[in-house]
Amino acid sequence: MLLIFVCTALSIFSFDVLTISNRVIVVDLAIRNVPISLIENSVLLINPGETLYFDKNRLEESIETYFLLNIEPYIQDYKIEFYYYSPVDLSMCLGDKCQGVEITLTSPISYFYTYKKTMYYQITKTPL
Repeated sequence: MLLIFVCTALSIFSFDVLTISNRVIVVDLAIRNVPISLIENSVLLINPGETLYFDKNRLEESIETYFLLNIEPYIQDYKIEFYYYSPVDLSMCLGDKCQGVEITLTSPISYFYTYKKTMYYQITKTPL
């Protein structure tokens, strides 16, 4: 009887570990494969000679749509946070013309493990 209990517990534990590793791989691949074109298409240049900056609405919408299409079929519970900053002094950017963005994805994978990954993008060159 004890042997049946141990085998059942090990089977459940093995299945849980397999499920957790599968979810982590899916989320990690989606983050690592974020197309750079999503970020590049969110960079605005209104007048030649001015500095480039991120269009916050376009960037957030494109990133959220990307994760909706790539993670949602596997993991329904996740949160995306955007933090805009100035790359010069790393201070928070409160205006509309931000040149750095920190994108954090948080997802509870299981009861005891929460996956958290942060991506940093910043505009380093300005047009001539």
